[in-house]
Amino acid sequence: MADLLLSSSDVARVRFVTTRTQELAMSLRVLQHDVTGLHRSWVRSARERLAAEPAIDLGLLVALVPPEGFLADVLTPSFLSTPADLEAELAGVRALGPRVLLRDVDLLRKQPHDATVGAVLARLGAEPEVGLERVVAAMRGYWELVLADRWGAIRRLLDADIVQRSTRLAARGLEPLLGELSPRVHLLPDRLEVAGSFYPAEHFEGGRGLLLHPSVFAGPRGLIGLQEPLVPTIIYHALGVGNLWAAEELDHEHALDDVLGRTRAQLLRATGVPASTTELACLLELSPGTVSEHLAMLRRADLVASARSGRAVLYRRTDLAQQLLDRSARCDGS
Repeated sequence: MADLLLSSSDVARVRFVTTRTQELAMSLRVLQHDVTGLHRSWVRSARERLAAEPAIDLGLLVALVPPEGFLADVLTPSFLSTPADLEAELAGVRALGPRVLLRDVDLLRKQPHDATVGAVLARLGAEPEVGLERVVAAMRGYWELVLADRWGAIRRLLDADIVQRSTRLAARGLEPLLGELSPRVHLLPDRLEVAGSFYPAEHFEGGRGLLLHPSVFAGPRGLIGLQEPLVPTIIYHALGVGNLWAAEELDHEHALDDVLGRTRAQLLRATGVPASTTELACLLELSPGTVSEHLAMLRRADLVASARSGRAVLYRRTDLAQQLLDRSARCDGS
């Protein structure tokens, strides 16, 4: 059990944020063991890509992100808003410096690990400055290979989660919201209580604010980071993750194709995550005009709904469409 002391200023500085590095770190855990089973298609694709690109030091990253327990803080610098690009986030990794890397290595050495991981950690501990640059290079290569082309869909899902959670926060307050985010977290009058902490310390000073970080790759229990110099962060399982990789199955034939037509059925499978006409057109390799016509038909049948997000209009399938897809999947599997 660990406690994070909270003041009124901390509560006033609660904010939602998404970062590429946080998703990168959490995805490494899923790559080793997909606890929820929600990421099968991504894991399969990522493993195939990584096997074909041995230059990426995956062993280094896996040593810093074991399948459970503590994962290296140096991989996940704190940002108060989503940075412009990956390079800005990697600059944050460098800014944490060798001292944080050494602290991470010390904690990781105390967890169960095999001889291969032990050798990687020993080398990082012996040469932290060089090791930090190796970490940055491995993160960049891993991101570009297995996550960069998925970031648009991931970011839309995370943004949609933040919209829903922010509405609940405004309507119900912070205490019930935190209870939804992780069963490990309890808000008391003067502190945040975190069950199952792996930190050696029991009490952490407040005054740094509190970040709420939705994650596609986080498990149901989430992950809580409390140590300085990071801003205390609750990483939690985002809403709608089950639909995220549905678009990767678009080329498969399904029973629903015969009823709706292949293009409209593909659109339903692609709109588990909100997407614009242009994004859907690129995904299906169709003209925006053709996609727009099919979306209009689906909308009249109450199979997709639209909502404006800034300058874009995003489409997402309705509950009725989800029921049709579920029944079609059962037919396909029979």
